[in-house]
Amino acid sequence: MKGVKVKNCPLFSIISGWSLAGILGMPGILLLNIGGFPNLIAAQATVGITGIVGGLSYAWVFGAMTRKLSVRQTLSLSASWAISLFCGVSTTFLVSGSSIKMMILTFFSFAVWGMVGAFVTVRIWRCLVGKNNGKDVPPEIFIWSLTLGIAAVASELIGEAMKSFLPAWLAWAISYEAMAVIIGCGGGWAVIRISRSGRTVERLRGGDMPAAAVVDEKVGIPFLLLLCLPFYLNDFANIYIRDWRLWLSIDYIGVKLFPLLLIGWLIRRRKITVAGLGLIWTPAVTFCGVFLVGTLVGIFLEHVGYAIMDGLPGYRSLGTMPEIVSPFWSRIDLTAGLMLVALIEELIFRGLLAVFLSRYTESAAVIVGISASAFGMIHWSGGMHQVLLSGAAGAVFMALYLRTRSLPPLILSHFVIDFVSFADIVPKSMLRFF
Repeated sequence: MKGVKVKNCPLFSIISGWSLAGILGMPGILLLNIGGFPNLIAAQATVGITGIVGGLSYAWVFGAMTRKLSVRQTLSLSASWAISLFCGVSTTFLVSGSSIKMMILTFFSFAVWGMVGAFVTVRIWRCLVGKNNGKDVPPEIFIWSLTLGIAAVASELIGEAMKSFLPAWLAWAISYEAMAVIIGCGGGWAVIRISRSGRTVERLRGGDMPAAAVVDEKVGIPFLLLLCLPFYLNDFANIYIRDWRLWLSIDYIGVKLFPLLLIGWLIRRRKITVAGLGLIWTPAVTFCGVFLVGTLVGIFLEHVGYAIMDGLPGYRSLGTMPEIVSPFWSRIDLTAGLMLVALIEELIFRGLLAVFLSRYTESAAVIVGISASAFGMIHWSGGMHQVLLSGAAGAVFMALYLRTRSLPPLILSHFVIDFVSFADIVPKSMLRFF
């Protein structure tokens, strides 16, 4: 009878489980009142206990909805959510600055680390229901990740607001419980969605490589090299060209207009299909999920990665693009120019490269590894660290593409990452933990 109730109402069960998890984790907050006790350890103990109990609530609900979980699966669920919260709160202790910066990076930290628990939870669910071969990025990952980020920020806001008329320890206890309830609400919604028959697999347009991706088999390695070569040669302009007008001319003709015209010609002559290039849409929630994962990981690598890699060996930057002094052309380059960069690089280094590599291997790891190396090396003039970080971002983007076969969310994510990096609308210091 209890199993039937849980199956019919997983939302209430998971909210209850996370509410209990928040209560059980609260003794950690009391450690803050012990003189000399490190705040970081108190925070880690609090969220660690909460994550363990919250993960167990998923195991209990999944067991009632499908079949009993193994000890390993139960421990995996529990540990993954403990890791998500533990790492999420630990990273925020690296932040110093304004309250706005704290809010941004708190959301950023919990949303990124929330993907750990989300991926493990989805994988275990699929093992339980026999859907281990889904070629997609489930939208539930987006829900879980976003929920953790929102819950962490909401807890900060509630705690700060209530401190004005309540003792600090009570204000933070209430705000922490509110955080646990919000996580439970988002988790319950995700479980309801993931339990709907086939929704996470059949509705998506992903899957195996489209049969008619390349219509003409003569479109081979020479075409791919012809499309990629301008990207590798263009870095010489970063080193030797100081006049921004000449630099823009080389950049737009060499790595924007030429590849776009060649791809257009291949499509027009029906040597390759639009769907084969990945220009298809996914459901809105899946689109948002892929966009969120790609953007958060990309921004993290762009703005935090260099600080992490600072002590590693490697050659320094050999050159950079000249400053565009014309306001008009600067705006054009930051909008239409960056969108073209995102479109063309995703078409070539994700869409086309996946098509060509799939002729020679079915291993996703090989495809991701080769594409990451190829994408990293087009940034060779930026130094070894830029090559490695660009390659890491390329690996994540190719992995996401292989799961969905859809480029639009990755194109948008690529544009946002570049725009945030170059436009200076958001100060770079706002996105750095260190």
